[in-house]
Amino acid sequence: MSQSLSRIVQLSDIHVWEPSGLHPFDLIGKRGAGFANYRLRRRGEYSIAVLRAAIAKAVETKPDVVLVSGDLSNLGLRSELEQARRELQPVVDAKLRLAVIPGNHDAYLKSSLAGQFEEVLRDGQQADDREASTYPFLMRLPTADLLCLSSAIATAPLMAYGRVGAAQFSRAEAIMARRDNSRPLALTVHHPVTPTPGKRNEYHRELRDAAALRDFAGRHGAVLLAHGHNHLSHVVRLDGSCVVSGISSSTTRRDDHDHRRGEIVQYHLGADGLVRLERSRWNEAAGAFSDWAAVDLSSLQTG
Repeated sequence: MSQSLSRIVQLSDIHVWEPSGLHPFDLIGKRGAGFANYRLRRRGEYSIAVLRAAIAKAVETKPDVVLVSGDLSNLGLRSELEQARRELQPVVDAKLRLAVIPGNHDAYLKSSLAGQFEEVLRDGQQADDREASTYPFLMRLPTADLLCLSSAIATAPLMAYGRVGAAQFSRAEAIMARRDNSRPLALTVHHPVTPTPGKRNEYHRELRDAAALRDFAGRHGAVLLAHGHNHLSHVVRLDGSCVVSGISSSTTRRDDHDHRRGEIVQYHLGADGLVRLERSRWNEAAGAFSDWAAVDLSSLQTG
């Protein structure tokens, strides 16, 4: 790993399906709708083989940290999180750092927020700095810092919005006060902070305090804000130098739509900020992820 750059490989929305922890009573309410959605739609699109290929590609790349930006599960079941952790074992075996944050599926019900995510995925939340609560937490990479926030909250059926919240912002400010602000700062959260291309109504899926997070990123000079949630590859620039990168699901076998193909993304951060962003995308016919392809950062639109 180069000491002149910090490299982050991001996976997101892997939606591991392992329903052994599901009981008939669980099918009443939101989990019932999610179960039906998986059986009717997601089962044919999301593949554990694609996930394993994505993880192998990430490990082969030997980044400073492998980031999974939420939605490790489908129904917020402990059995799903435990299976996700088993799938991520190659990262740990390769002695690479792992950073994991929850998404809305991991907070499917209030009962999902009782600490099971943090207990099962503790290898992915080994912080170099945090306040008393779990989120946010800071990881120091060779030349940059990565601040991991949670936007995962339990919502009503058919709702998938998120919120960082005032208390978490307060803890983030305390962490920022202690960090060396000469180092580039990257942020990650599950929900998007800019409008999603092609979507008119995002009320049920939005980050409710996105403006506050954009303001936080601007005040602290963040150079990267990486997210998932929309299963859509989308890169824009905020006013200033911050690049916002949302990625597609890393476990979908789709390759018929460039912005919704299975993908993983690699970020190169140097002393001057984000210097390179590369994508690797799933090819169903080849049964493999592509070589890394750079995105032209000089022509990004302002989001």
